[in-house]
Order: sequence, then structure tokens, then C-alpha cells
Amino acid sequence: MDNKDNKSVNVLQITIGDGSYGGVASFLYSYYSHMNHDKVHFDFLYCGENSMKSKMDTSVLKESKITTLHALKPKGNGIKEYLKLAKLLKKYFGQNHYDIVHINTANVFVSAIVTHFAHKGSICIAHSHNTKSIVKNKNVIVESVKTLIRKPCRQYILAKDEYFFACSKAAAVNLYGKKILSSDKFRVIKNAIDISKYTYDTEIRKQYRKSDKFIFGHVGRLTEQKNPEFLIQVFYEIHKKNKNTELWMIGEGEKEKIIKNLIHQLGLEDSVVLYGRRGDVANIMQAMDMFLLPSLYEGLSIVAIEAQAAGLPIVASDSISPEHKVSNLVRFLPLDDGAEKWAEYILEYMDELEGRKSPKEELEKEGYEINTAALWLEEFYANL
Repeated sequence: MDNKDNKSVNVLQITIGDGSYGGVASFLYSYYSHMNHDKVHFDFLYCGENSMKSKMDTSVLKESKITTLHALKPKGNGIKEYLKLAKLLKKYFGQNHYDIVHINTANVFVSAIVTHFAHKGSICIAHSHNTKSIVKNKNVIVESVKTLIRKPCRQYILAKDEYFFACSKAAAVNLYGKKILSSDKFRVIKNAIDISKYTYDTEIRKQYRKSDKFIFGHVGRLTEQKNPEFLIQVFYEIHKKNKNTELWMIGEGEKEKIIKNLIHQLGLEDSVVLYGRRGDVANIMQAMDMFLLPSLYEGLSIVAIEAQAAGLPIVASDSISPEHKVSNLVRFLPLDDGAEKWAEYILEYMDELEGRKSPKEELEKEGYEINTAALWLEEFYANL
């Protein structure tokens, strides 16, 4: 892409993409919507499927080019897929030039392949968004090859990329190793949000509530990472002891059919609400009473920040980074404790709750206000 006015910095945002508007897509859209587009211009390249489909008609993306390569699958990629990706990236970067290429993935193989084709003539920024990146391929030989080349790929990224971003220190260690934490080329880029949009509002709560039941909430794709089956099992144990409870789940994904079957098997059809994809998550959070996050792993969950901004007490798995605890609203439990112990703890926690207040000051102090965070990144791009 040519720089049209010689003033704006042209940035290509690359990520894998599974077609759903998840954490990385939300991060990119949120930051770009709070930037001056006369200073910084974003285009997007998806190695898999376009995760910005739901935002294509917005004013934020009206001048952005979004390219989808269809080279990678949502999970279980092998040598064939990575070779296809390399071929398509070689062609793409032979036809397009950017000032900055921002590589948004914790997948060391994808990051290394993109770096190889993008670094000539562009400043490359690696960005780890997760504490776990590799979904294992069923082919033992493929997994052996991946294990063999993982370290050289990491070394290649560290040698070729100019800067190293991550949503948390734990996510940084996952992709780059521990030494990166002391490097002057490393930055933690917060998964910032519009805090005022989520701040607790009693009027919105009244609009969205239709009963006096205690409502547990969850926002996330219905995928293995988010551990939705365990969430349903935990709620089942809670509901056996307290019938005045509901579970609201916002999100879609490949496990949707499995989750619906489990809800039916456990007789929870009248107590679990599957909202699918929604554009009014901030409002629905006002109506919730507690947020449950039993993820197997997270880089830095945006919804955990949003839930805290809404003043929701959170019970999360200790498999995710302690960096999620920005306020005293967050409590961690081991997944190994099982659904029954989780339910017992949550029922006790329910009895302790007093009032509700959004920890706005703590979130702002820790850098989670999107206006400030987006301005910093905008200036960082411009200064490069």
C-alpha cells in the first residue's frame, strides 16, 4: 500500500482469525476506533478467516483493506497449511508495502513466517496475545517436527523483529522467553476498554432484568480454551442447591451444539440462556450478578477487564495469569478442584456480597482506559 498523503503511518495488522469476533479482533478494533486515522492507517490481513466481518460496515473500517488468505484452519494446522501460508505471504508482500507490520499472534510458527516475508522494508512488531498458542495436530510426526523447529522460530523472531509486545508478562514469556521481560524493546500493551461504557448503571440493569434471580454471566467464544462444558457443570451444581439462579452465556463457536446437548442432558433449558453474539454486552453485564471465567488459559482476557469495570465479582480459574486481578473483585480457583467444589465456593461467595461499585480508578491507574492507551500506541507508531 502506498502512503496516500505522506503523513499517515500505514500499519498492516496481521492475525490468524477464525471468523469470530473474539479477543484479538476486539483489541484491534477498539484501539483503531480511538485513533486519529489521519495519523495512523490500519489494513488487516487474516491468515485464516476474517474475524472483522461483523464490523465491516462501520465507519472505523471504511478506508481499511481487509484481506483473507484462507491458509490456516482454526486449529490443528500442519506443514501443508504453513507452506500455503508462506506462499501467499510471499505474493502479498511482493505486491504491498507498509511502514509497520504488526503481527498479532502467540503462534511462534506464524509469527516467524510473517516476519520472514514482511521485515524487508517494514518495521516488524511481534505481539503475543495468549499464554498458550499451539493446538496439537493429531499427526505425531507433524508434532515432532513442530517441537524441533519451535526454538529456531523463536530465535528468528527475536533476531528480526524490532519490537516485542504482549498483553501480559505471562503472554510475553510464552512467545519470547523470560529474557524479553528485561529488554528495552519489550512493551506490555494493555487490553484497554472504554471504562465509562461498562461502569455500573442501575437504570440499565432494570431494563435488562426480568426476574429477581441471581444471574451468573459468561462472555466468550464457545471453544475449548474457554472451557464451556466445565462452566455448565459448575452451574448445574450451583442450581441443584439454589434454584433461584440463572446462567447467561454470550458468544458463539464450534462447541455450540455440544453445549446445547449438555444443557438438555442436565435439564437446564429453563435456567441457561445462550445469547449468541451480541452488540450490547456492556448493558447485559449490568444485569449480571457474578461473572464466571473457567478458561484453560488466557493472555489477558478483555472480558475480565470489562466485567471488573461493570463492578462484577469474578470467579476465575487459576490457570489464567494473576495479572487479570486489577481489583479485589477477582478470585481464583484451581480447575482441579472440580465442579462441586467450585459450586460450594461460589455459593459461599454469593452470601458475602455487599453492594456493587465499579473500580474505575484502579483500572485507569493500571492503564486500562482505551483513550489513553490508544493515544500511546498511535504516538508509538508515529515516532517509529
